[in-house]
Amino acid sequence: MGKYRNASENLRATFEESTGNIKKAAKEAGSIAAKTVEDVKDKVNELTESTEKKVSAVKKTVKDASEKKSTASKTGRKPAAKKEKAALAKNVKEKLTFEFNGAKAESSDIMKRVEKDAISKCAGMTIKKLEVYFNANENTVYYVVNDEARPEYKIVL
Repeated sequence: MGKYRNASENLRATFEESTGNIKKAAKEAGSIAAKTVEDVKDKVNELTESTEKKVSAVKKTVKDASEKKSTASKTGRKPAAKKEKAALAKNVKEKLTFEFNGAKAESSDIMKRVEKDAISKCAGMTIKKLEVYFNANENTVYYVVNDEARPEYKIVL
């Protein structure tokens, strides 16, 4: 009867150890998922900041062109035909579409696909920098993660 008690105790110990390992693995997976969510939020913030900078640059270009026109009229040059001034709204909606060989691809769709692909291929890595290259001749998007290019970092459209 003593050998069955030892077998029972060994089975219980093995079960408790396995349960502990499963709990530990689940906790680590949750931590990785939380980190990935934070990384995606950081990337969205970076893209938002980048877009805001580009909008500011466009606004400055429009302002500079307007000032040049004003300066030209003050210097006695013949003014250009009167045109109404264009103005960008504060929250202008931008859309960039690539057309090639009869196909279309929107930059926002490409970025979403690249981000999803990068997250799946860079498990456990914090993505701080993501550069995207669109090659229309190959109908392919290549990307670089944290200044590291790899052959698998591509999406065929």
